[in-house]
Amino acid sequence: MKLGIEKLESDLGVQLPEAMKGHYLKFNGGMPVLDWFPMGGDRESIWVHEFLPIGTQDVSMPNIQSIYARVAGKGGYPRTFVPFATDPGGNLFCVDADSGAVHYWLTDTYDETLTDLENRQKADRRLTDSFDQFISSLVSENDAFG
Repeated sequence: MKLGIEKLESDLGVQLPEAMKGHYLKFNGGMPVLDWFPMGGDRESIWVHEFLPIGTQDVSMPNIQSIYARVAGKGGYPRTFVPFATDPGGNLFCVDADSGAVHYWLTDTYDETLTDLENRQKADRRLTDSFDQFISSLVSENDAFG
């Protein structure tokens, strides 16, 4: 898996945060047990449906590389944002390879009448300052809504 991470970084031209690399050395994708991100305040928690794998043998299965190839540099989506998980609606959880922050990207907000910057402002929600902080923030459904 270490070679897979190095290849991913090379292919995307980014350096992933160490915490994310460590997570992927243990779990290459999958559905987390603690699968809700609490937004706080009056905003609804977000369901982390699935972590994307790094590469797969099955070309029909989404992975980090295939999702990145589809969205990077389009509609304001920054090339430094590496998607690593999805919600059930296809929105993306991404790590910013430059800052290490985790963002939530709404995929259904694109408006062709807006500039890339305006589309980014509409679609991007910064969640945490780091991948570690994101992982440690995840809670069960009962804790998210109880």
